[in-house]
Amino acid sequence: MACTAFLLVAAAQTPDTEPTDGATPGQFDLLEAYLPEIEPSDELDGPTLVTGHVDDAEAGVPVIATAWPDPAELADLEVGDKVGVVTIAKTLTDADGNYELVADPDAVKDVVGATEETVNFDVVVPTSEDIANATAATTATLSVKKVSTPSNKVLTDVDVDIAAERPATIDEAATDTATSVRPTASCGSSLVARYDDRPMTAGTSFSTTSKVTTTFQYKKGSESSLGVGFSAKGSAGSFKANGTHKVKSSSATTYDAKKGAHGTFYKKYQDYGKFFNCVVDINGYAVIWYSVSPIGVPHGSYTAKSTSIPTAKHCTRYSGASLTIDKSKAQLWSSGVAIGDKIGIDLSAQTGWSNETRLDIKRTSGTGFLLCGTTDKPEQKSPGRLVAKP
Repeated sequence: MACTAFLLVAAAQTPDTEPTDGATPGQFDLLEAYLPEIEPSDELDGPTLVTGHVDDAEAGVPVIATAWPDPAELADLEVGDKVGVVTIAKTLTDADGNYELVADPDAVKDVVGATEETVNFDVVVPTSEDIANATAATTATLSVKKVSTPSNKVLTDVDVDIAAERPATIDEAATDTATSVRPTASCGSSLVARYDDRPMTAGTSFSTTSKVTTTFQYKKGSESSLGVGFSAKGSAGSFKANGTHKVKSSSATTYDAKKGAHGTFYKKYQDYGKFFNCVVDINGYAVIWYSVSPIGVPHGSYTAKSTSIPTAKHCTRYSGASLTIDKSKAQLWSSGVAIGDKIGIDLSAQTGWSNETRLDIKRTSGTGFLLCGTTDKPEQKSPGRLVAKP
C-alpha cells in the first residue's frame, strides 16, 4: 500500500519560550503535517488505543501505529505481493518519554469497515536510529463506533514499551538532512519470503494420577497470540522478538483423550511471512525494516510428549465427576513457534482458555483429584501450566 509523502514548511515551526512538560506547539504543528491524512491523538476523544514508554525519548518524539489485515486474508500471499498496511494513529511523547495513541476513526474504517474485528498493529518510532528495535507488535478489538465514542478506556491489555535507540524529536528530525536513504514518493509492506507449516504449541496437559482422563479442544474461533520478529537487515540471526499478533482458527480440532499419567503438547501448524516494511519519515525519506509475522490460520494437528512434568504447587481439590477449564490465560511458551531455522530465533505462542479452547478433565475413579497451577490456582487469571494430581 502506498504511504502518503508530505512536505513540511519551516515556517510551521513556532518556537516556544516557556518550559513545558510535553510537546511544544511547534512540534504539534509538525505532527499535523506528518502523515496529514491521520488526525493527531491529542485532537481525538475516543478510547486510548495503546499506551507505553519510549526509552531515551524527550518530549516531541513521534509515535505511530500501523494496522495489518487479518492474517486469514494473507493466507494466499505470494512473494512480491504488497500488503495493505494502514496507519491508524500518531502522537508525540511527553517529557518522560510516555505516549498515548488514539486511533483515527476514518483510518480504522479503512481496516475494519462496518464490523468489529481483532486488529493486529505495530507501534513504530520512525525517528529512531535502529528502527527494528523501535517497533513492537500488539492487538486490539476495534470498530468505528468503539474508537469514535468518548472514553477513558485503554483498548490493549498491557503497555507497549519501545527500546528505541536515540529517537529524535519531530523538530530535530525535520532539520536533519544527513540521511543515506533515498527519498521516496511511496512506501508500504510487501512479502519477501514464506515460511510455511511452522510447528506451534496450542496447549498442554499434564497428569501424575491414574484417576483422570483429559481432552484438549481447539475449536473454530480459538485465538492464539503468536510472536512477531523485527530486523533492520532481514538476515537470519538479526531478528529480535517484540510483541505478538493474534490468529484465529477456522476449523475445530479435538485431540485424542489422554488417560492417566501423561505430559502432552498439543500442536498445530502456522504459516509465517517475512515482510519488507517502509514508512516515510519527517522529511519524506524512506525508513525501512523487516518483520516476520503469522499469515493464514492454524492448521493440521499432532501431539508431542513432554520430557518432564512441571512443578505445580498452587492446588485446588475437585470432587465432581468432571471439570472444564475454559477461562483464564494459558501458559506463555517463549519458544512456542519453531522458526529458528529460518530467522535465528523461535517465537512465542499463547492460547487463552475460552469457550473455543478448553480442557475437559473427567474423574474415572476415586472420590476426587487435585488440579495444580505452576503460577496460581486453576481458574485464576494466570494459573500457568496445569497438572492433575491424586
